[in-house]
Amino acid sequence: MSDAQSMTVLLGKHDDGSPNFDCRILKATLDGKGDKIGRPELRKAVKELFANPAEVALLYFSGHGTVNDLDGYLVTQDAASYDEGLAMAEVLKMANDSKTVEVVVFLDCCHAGNLGNPPSID
Repeated sequence: MSDAQSMTVLLGKHDDGSPNFDCRILKATLDGKGDKIGRPELRKAVKELFANPAEVALLYFSGHGTVNDLDGYLVTQDAASYDEGLAMAEVLKMANDSKTVEVVVFLDCCHAGNLGNPPSID
């Protein structure tokens, strides 16, 4: 079971089986036979997550992350040099602009502890 599927099982229902979070999985396949998740698809999904007022919105990202001198990025399958994926600054702006009462962003990727820190400008 993938990390995304495990989180859906964990968050989708309470211990008693009653509904908890409404979960949506975007899962890229590596064999080229299924969905490819590029920057546009990830950006659209994050924007949709934060579009409507809610008590809580939780974004869980399991994949690759990277940091350069411009920003931290959630790396997507269409990543290329100088175009790594979805910028964390963009994710945080969407979260901060949301009408959601509480936003939780959970990153399971390289550089997760540093992705939300903007680079210092000398």
